[in-house]
Amino acid sequence: MNIHTISNNPGPSSNGSWSESLQEWWSRCPLFTRFIIYTSVIIYILSWIFIELVLFFCNIPFLTINKYHLWTIFTTAFVNLHLLTLLFALWSWVDISVKLENRSGTMHFILNFFVLNSLIQVVYLTTIILLSYIYPPFYMMPSAGLWPLIMSLITIECLRNPEADYFFFCSFKAKYYPWILLLFFMIFNQFVIQVDVLAGILFGYISFYYLERYIEIPITTALSLENTVIFSWMKTFSSNYSI
Repeated sequence: MNIHTISNNPGPSSNGSWSESLQEWWSRCPLFTRFIIYTSVIIYILSWIFIELVLFFCNIPFLTINKYHLWTIFTTAFVNLHLLTLLFALWSWVDISVKLENRSGTMHFILNFFVLNSLIQVVYLTTIILLSYIYPPFYMMPSAGLWPLIMSLITIECLRNPEADYFFFCSFKAKYYPWILLLFFMIFNQFVIQVDVLAGILFGYISFYYLERYIEIPITTALSLENTVIFSWMKTFSSNYSI
């Protein structure tokens, strides 16, 4: 799963009215991308009423490690703690998600999504454990939302073309872009470092230099799963495989 291979995929149509373009785009929005949108929005709305949802689904290191909330490594990507974070994350992620899922097929996309997210969360937990020796309150800092995954994909893309020119308030080389975004997040967060965003960047480096060839789920694995009784219905959403 990477954004380097999808730049030639067509985006939403610009013809017609805004509402028509949105309806056309939504009609082409694939299954798991819709699931990400629905789940993120529903959990955020329900968290206003049931704060326990955040504690149950969100990767809070103290609970994940000490109380064995290990499932949060997989579920925390669907939890958003603030409305602005939810909107900004979905706005940044959905177009990438649509293109990746349409390219590889729903099952293949799902497998890679959860593998990458879980590995990033392992990097996050490791980083938090190390930092907590210096500042114990880090142990209660949650990781939530899609930004760790987004940042890892951005980092990998920038490492592929490190000398490309990027613009974010000013012009600079692509190799600096993830760190400038991290600084922007720190400023936006009142100079508190978001360790999960940092973990996403670190995982991007680890993946690019060491793991990328090993962690990509083979398409044949996705096809084998789709041939099982439980997942055979997903064949409808997976017509774009290329082996």
